[in-house]
Amino acid sequence: MLKEQLLLKSGDIVVRLAETTEEILKAQKLRYDMLVLEFDNSKDVNGSDASEYDKICDHLIAIDQTTNKVVGTYRLLSNKHLKSNEAFICENEFDVSKLKNCNYDILELGRAVVDKEYRNGVVIKLLWQGLFNYCKMHNIRFMFGTGSFHGVNYEENKQAFAYLHKYHKISDEFDCVAKAPSVTLDMLNFDEIDERTAKTQIPALLKGYISLGSKVGTGVYLDYEFNSSDVMIILDMQNINAAFAKRMFGVEL
Repeated sequence: MLKEQLLLKSGDIVVRLAETTEEILKAQKLRYDMLVLEFDNSKDVNGSDASEYDKICDHLIAIDQTTNKVVGTYRLLSNKHLKSNEAFICENEFDVSKLKNCNYDILELGRAVVDKEYRNGVVIKLLWQGLFNYCKMHNIRFMFGTGSFHGVNYEENKQAFAYLHKYHKISDEFDCVAKAPSVTLDMLNFDEIDERTAKTQIPALLKGYISLGSKVGTGVYLDYEFNSSDVMIILDMQNINAAFAKRMFGVEL
């Protein structure tokens, strides 16, 4: 029943949960190609983005039926996947204890990629339809994950950070605070925000999440290993912009 409800089609593209080890291996290879090789082609072309977390997660995948190729994926990790002593992936960067203790079911989204040859909107639209269906079936209240800005010099994106924290910060009840090394609130100037500049600094994917109704946690984690500045994105399924969800993803809420 679960597989049937998550099966979505558009033309030759099918979206559903991965069902075999081979499909998960294909998703891991796609993640590696899009998240590693696309930014550093000196790496081993035969590498994989495999992780120990993959063994306990669900994997939402998009498949091109003409080639049987996995062309898009999201890794899904809910509180029900974790044992009491286990952590969400993003807990290396953010304190998510308020979300974990909120008595609602929650879902961490990770390793979101679409093959560069399939970035015409069809795959991401189907993936998000699948995400919404998954959340309904599992009674998920909050989806969350990190959104990245390139580089670790916060001055380059400080207008965006200040704008997001002033206008789109999550309530204290569900706040997730960045761990060190991080940009803290006292480093941001809320009195001198240039909104036009701020909006040009925000990555397109993050703009989409905000338009959908997502909020950000407090602070910005500086990831020196991957040369990125990360914000926590939190989407309350009870406070989604329904008009945007219908227009962008064809989702009826």
